[in-house]
Amino acid sequence: AFTYTVSSADQANVPAGSNRTTASGSDITDLYTNFTSSPVIITYTITPTSGQGCTGSPFNLAVTVNPTPIAIATPASQTICNGGTTNIELSSLTVGPVVNYTWTAVLLSGTATGFSASSGNSIAQTLTNSTNTTAVVRYTITPINGVCPGTNLTVDITVNPTPDAIATPAAQTICNGTATAIALSTNTTGATVNYTWTAALQSGTVTGFSASSGNSIDQTLTNSTNAPAV
Repeated sequence: AFTYTVSSADQANVPAGSNRTTASGSDITDLYTNFTSSPVIITYTITPTSGQGCTGSPFNLAVTVNPTPIAIATPASQTICNGGTTNIELSSLTVGPVVNYTWTAVLLSGTATGFSASSGNSIAQTLTNSTNTTAVVRYTITPINGVCPGTNLTVDITVNPTPDAIATPAAQTICNGTATAIALSTNTTGATVNYTWTAALQSGTVTGFSASSGNSIDQTLTNSTNAPAV
């Protein structure tokens, strides 16, 4: 049998349990909650007692109460292109024991490949989206402080497809001094597609063309010669 006194290194945040003043051989079953970011040590000073009432030398038993680890993902979400690699750094405000991270990965929408469950301090996975619509992959991260798991954290990765461009019409013949009328569109959905273009003379002599951007190519071209230009 034994008696004990108990103290906490942080009484305000993790109060010590009650002293045992009557000798007993039952286990110590105090429950502690640590909502701080650092481990807290609970010290039991135990005095053994014989059945005849004789006491032995006291000794200390230290119990470390680790905090529940909290994971931080930087950035909290990310948008990448088809064939791009995620770049999510994992960290924690918890001090003391090393915090390790494991994660699972599931497809929330669309079609994508390259994601998998794993572990480490960063999520760097190359994701492929071969469709014409966006896909979303969700990583669920669990921080583990020693043997103590923390609260799960989710990070969503949007994987944009490689956009395609459609020119209507695909080719055009115009007269000298008139404007082109080429509408630009795409089969890609779920993300805004913008268009830029360059322009180069393939044959003949013509002016009025230039590199630009927008949803249509409307440029007035001038051919002052007596031969077609392209």
